[in-house]
Amino acid sequence: GIRHSRRGAPAAVSNADWRAASGPHQIFLSQTSTAVELSNRTQYPQLGRMATGGLYIARAIAKLMSYYRWRHIAVLHDDSVWGRSTFRSSQQITHGQVEILNAEATEFSRSAFAAGNVSGSSLLDQLERFSPRIIVLVTYDAEQRAIFAAAYDQQRLWGQSFAWLNAFPTALAFSHDDSTVTVSSVLSSIHLLRC
Repeated sequence: GIRHSRRGAPAAVSNADWRAASGPHQIFLSQTSTAVELSNRTQYPQLGRMATGGLYIARAIAKLMSYYRWRHIAVLHDDSVWGRSTFRSSQQITHGQVEILNAEATEFSRSAFAAGNVSGSSLLDQLERFSPRIIVLVTYDAEQRAIFAAAYDQQRLWGQSFAWLNAFPTALAFSHDDSTVTVSSVLSSIHLLRC
């Protein structure tokens, strides 16, 4: 049989008990999972993904940095399996070539964001301490929407002097849950490079 998954595929597929119970011929098709850990074909031979894997995203980011000769960047990633693994892969691929300005302050909690304890504005505060010009963003749509709207509304880390690289480009980052457009997020995306 074939199973599919949306978010949470790394938790399901990487769970040894689930794999053992599903049998050796169970095919797992993930619509959105891009976690780097799932790229291991020996460990996950029956996994098919419909989205570009985090390792390929990390390689694309590294190629852009090399092409433009960017040597100093800031990274903002969430604490999901995908966020952490894409960040780690980017670090490994660019090791020695790129300085991560905020190396000790790259991560934020998705649950704190969902609870309202972290906002787009506070995430910009976290970045601004390091005066970045190029920012790599590794997070999902709701967080992107908040960050982009705050950047445009507050005119922070926004404009021709800044470039944002987005590891998870999605139209959902530019609309509310009710599908109405978030104008500030759209206007902020003018300086967004999609990986």
